[in-house]
Amino acid sequence: MAERANKSQVWKSFTKLPGNKVCCNLCSKELSVPGGQTSSLNTHLRSKHPSESSKSCATATIASFVAPRQCSDSRKEKITMAIGKLIVGNMLPISIVESESMQELLALLEPGYQLPCRQTMSDRLDRQKAAVADKVTEELAAVPHILITTDIWTSLSNEAYLSFTASYIDPTWKLKTPTLAALFLEERHMQAVTADSLHDVARQWNVNDKVVVCVHDRAANIRDADGLNNWSDVHC
Repeated sequence: MAERANKSQVWKSFTKLPGNKVCCNLCSKELSVPGGQTSSLNTHLRSKHPSESSKSCATATIASFVAPRQCSDSRKEKITMAIGKLIVGNMLPISIVESESMQELLALLEPGYQLPCRQTMSDRLDRQKAAVADKVTEELAAVPHILITTDIWTSLSNEAYLSFTASYIDPTWKLKTPTLAALFLEERHMQAVTADSLHDVARQWNVNDKVVVCVHDRAANIRDADGLNNWSDVHC
């Protein structure tokens, strides 16, 4: 029996290879096509060669007579914001916006959306950080007292960092615990250096006079730092 001819126009952009694989005629990328399914090929064209994607429809369908959905500027903004939250919330590298898998996912979900480059997303995250900082600053200004939790930890590259987390009850009686800083300590973390670092963070957030308790482990340098800053000392 003669092999059934490939009817989909998408095959005009690909060359068959052995083992259920094809090669894109436009960029030479190899793709898998198990069972001869063309969904991955269409996704590739929409993501990498949108001008060719419109030529891949094999037969006339209802969609052929309907104008493609436009991605409005407001929707694009919401998608970019959501991607920023995804990166921050899951501690993902910013370079994920340039990954092929992310581009294919967005091309499938919202073909009219163009992923920002790494630098653009980095700038966007800086603006989102500033917006969050403004909100936290307003909350801190509205509370009379805060408790801080701090610790010094060492990274795998043997670099020391000092954390500064505030805890307070906001005017709606909700407990908030934002991390205000994670400082890289260039000098040895003696009590004077630790005290100055904690004091600087408290000053930057205008809470020096609001700190009533500092909770930490039993490290002597932090205990002495609390004394230098006139904060009550509590061991966890």
